[in-house]
Amino acid sequence: MTQHKYVLAIMAPLVFASLFLISKTAAENKTLSSAPYQYDLVESITLDGEDYNLRVFTPEDSQLQIRHFNDTLSRARHKRADVTLRGEITSCMGVIDLPVGTARGNHSYGGYCTLQTTDSGTQNVLICDDELVGHLNMAPHKETIETPMTLDQIRTLALFTKNNCYGG
Repeated sequence: MTQHKYVLAIMAPLVFASLFLISKTAAENKTLSSAPYQYDLVESITLDGEDYNLRVFTPEDSQLQIRHFNDTLSRARHKRADVTLRGEITSCMGVIDLPVGTARGNHSYGGYCTLQTTDSGTQNVLICDDELVGHLNMAPHKETIETPMTLDQIRTLALFTKNNCYGG
């Protein structure tokens, strides 16, 4: 019995410390797949004859997606020497999550964002990526994006995302 108390006395602090480190690491590395997102709007939308429940991010969660876009940009630059992928996303005026695939379990993300480049300053872009396959695409845009986005702006972004970054 004394031996069991000794083992518990040694193990309990180790278990507690491990749980503390795991929860601290998870909080510091909040990622898209584990984040409890808050959405400004869930919009039912029909694109090319298919129905989707599209989600529009809150400004706070848009910041998480900016980090994700930049991580994807960085990985893509290492895979291909594409000049259009140079720069970093610094802000997004609107971000969406478009669940796609047969079970709608694959997520494609799109945004109206600002790309900071080293040679040409800033540029407004449409950007999209997906978690499953790793598609990434950007295109310049000149339209002024309202906050919150209008339904037409959401539809344009959803079509761009579906056509360029379909995840499954």
